[in-house]
Amino acid sequence: MLKDIPEINKNYSEFLKGKKVVLVGPAYHTKNTLQKKLIHSYDIVVRMNFGFATNSPKVERDIGDKINIWYSSLSLHFFDPHVLTYKEIRSMRKRGLKWMAHACSHHSYGEQQLRKINKDDIPIHRVDSSHFNFLQSKIGNKVSVGLLTIYDLLQFKIKELYITGMSFFDTSVINKRRTYHTTYHSPKCGLKGLNYIDIQKSNHNFKKELKYFAKLYKFDKRISCDKVLKKTLKLKIGVK
Repeated sequence: MLKDIPEINKNYSEFLKGKKVVLVGPAYHTKNTLQKKLIHSYDIVVRMNFGFATNSPKVERDIGDKINIWYSSLSLHFFDPHVLTYKEIRSMRKRGLKWMAHACSHHSYGEQQLRKINKDDIPIHRVDSSHFNFLQSKIGNKVSVGLLTIYDLLQFKIKELYITGMSFFDTSVINKRRTYHTTYHSPKCGLKGLNYIDIQKSNHNFKKELKYFAKLYKFDKRISCDKVLKKTLKLKIGVK
């Protein structure tokens, strides 16, 4: 189990304090939304897992390429050859990367591997493992990086958190069997052609995660969502 050292925690807190933050996911419903300018206008752009990669121009025009914080589970597949490399970290840095966040800090292996290739020595914030334990007690299943990222960001004194490109894998609003934005995944990630995840077969309980997120959304006025996530909350949970 890993914990932030006090200096890292203080610096990360100061970096987020008073900032307008946007969390950008890869959901299919961002297709043709042309949000690049909007996303880049936020003080801090947060991306998760394979969101570090520079994608096709079609994806970039919808969700941009700016990245200031990268949250990741640091699972083993990130360290397969040609996936998360020093070149990719340099690319992120050129696009604004200031922090990396280890979402699943109850596992140490991934961070050890990351430090080997993090030659630019970008600081790593460790999400408190108590967040994972708390959310798991509410969800009853393994917690996704998406919910962990949202919950962690809300622990800091940010001004706003706009969430786009997240659907908790519920596609009922768009009425299509599409989970990810077209071409979001690249061949090097080993996920080319993957565009739909059946939540019934997932290791996560996204229905319960959506329900818990609805509570956060209802009571924390810093949160705003894109139209599809709002409609999903209304349709599935009854939240306006």
